[in-house]
Amino acid sequence: MRFKKAAAVVLYLLFILALMEIWARGYYAARRGMGFFSSASDQVYMWYPQLRALDDYEYEQGSFNLLLLGGSVLTDDWGRVASFLKEKIRSELGKEANIVNLAAAAQSSLDSYYKYRWAGGKRFDMVAFYQGINEVRANNVPPDIWKEDYSHYSWYDEVNFYFRHPVLRRTGLVLPYFIKHLLVQLEREVLHPGRDVPEHSPRREWLRYGGDIKSAESYRNNLMGIVYTARGRGEPLMAMTFAYYTPGEGEFGEDSPFVRFTEIWGDAPNVRLGIREHNRVIRELAGEEDFLFVDQEKLFDNHKRYFTDICHFSSEGSEFFAGNMVKKIKASGV
Repeated sequence: MRFKKAAAVVLYLLFILALMEIWARGYYAARRGMGFFSSASDQVYMWYPQLRALDDYEYEQGSFNLLLLGGSVLTDDWGRVASFLKEKIRSELGKEANIVNLAAAAQSSLDSYYKYRWAGGKRFDMVAFYQGINEVRANNVPPDIWKEDYSHYSWYDEVNFYFRHPVLRRTGLVLPYFIKHLLVQLEREVLHPGRDVPEHSPRREWLRYGGDIKSAESYRNNLMGIVYTARGRGEPLMAMTFAYYTPGEGEFGEDSPFVRFTEIWGDAPNVRLGIREHNRVIRELAGEEDFLFVDQEKLFDNHKRYFTDICHFSSEGSEFFAGNMVKKIKASGV
């Protein structure tokens, strides 16, 4: 009798678990674009659809196989860096370029670290890292709310949980991530509303905190995670300072993209300060760690013709950026 009661309890709990799993899958299918029968591993594509490019990637012997990690500057939507890289690798190195571009708008060094970890098992001749502006936005927060893993920023709380608990993916269940999602929503919508940095722009009342560049150490840690991962995989890494344009006083009106787009990340002086701090971190690490270093900020030298706003490149800027990369690759003999 006791065994039957225990078995009944177990069956009941399994039934409840199954119902909750169905509920979770229904939510992700209806609201987040996941297939109902997708695996827990497929959930990563909600945050990083760029990772699907790895599914079709194969290492090409005799080609130059390049992985790009970065923000919108490296994407085809905001420039022509990838296409110029293909041209210059062909002309300067005498090889065809096989490029996997995992860059995405608004994403930071932490996203690049997660994506590179996910690319385990794939082989590349070079991994290129170019980040510096997107996580500046995370600084627009009071010091008591700041978190080094950026989880005060609404994008990261669930993403961090997903990557920190890979064992949960082996269960095949999406329910643990759905429960985390519910807890995050409860925290942000009910218990402590208004205590995180929104995904798309800082809170205006918090812009005054953006001059305290709290992200420098986080940026260092994320880049070092990429350095260690590349070293463990035996893949050469290239890290670059972030190039940007500083307009002269009164050079542009309020509607100019050089002014208007900067507000996405914070007050202009604080945005530039944040970029400079991140560049300082890369320069320091270049003297301590074994990776190829390109000082793009110094090479661009604040020339307006290379930019269409504070950080995105004109066609000439895209070509110049790609040329600087290929010159370093050629000189290194990789």
